[in-house]
Amino acid sequence: MPLVTICFDQVFDLVPSTSKRKEVTFFNFISGTSRQYAVPAPGKPTIQAGMVVTAYLREEENWQTLVGWKNHSSNEVVVESRAYEAFFLGYLGLLLMLLFYISPPIVIFSIFLLGIVWGGAWALTSMLRIRRIESILRSTQRP
Repeated sequence: MPLVTICFDQVFDLVPSTSKRKEVTFFNFISGTSRQYAVPAPGKPTIQAGMVVTAYLREEENWQTLVGWKNHSSNEVVVESRAYEAFFLGYLGLLLMLLFYISPPIVIFSIFLLGIVWGGAWALTSMLRIRRIESILRSTQRP
């Protein structure tokens, strides 16, 4: 599990922005002898020097793959957007519309159905992954 607990000794250059169509806050920090630049924190979280966080990184030691964290002083959990849930519900609605209201030829219908099922499966697995990560972060204790 790529969890790392760290204290931000210095935090600087907080820049709200977007990355891959998601709202993020880029920031730099120093912790001990480690310096990290342009770390993309999901959303607009509170980021201050002295914070102790447990972070979930997709790749070990790579802060560019930050998915979320738990701030141990406030118990705030910050994770990637749950936009996948809305995406999944939209796909589900489109699938139901195709099934009940549109009756195109079977070949075209099959192609649309496969695309919708694939997109829905992708959104569902992404949604479940984010919920699992959020659950892991919520259960972490300060060392």
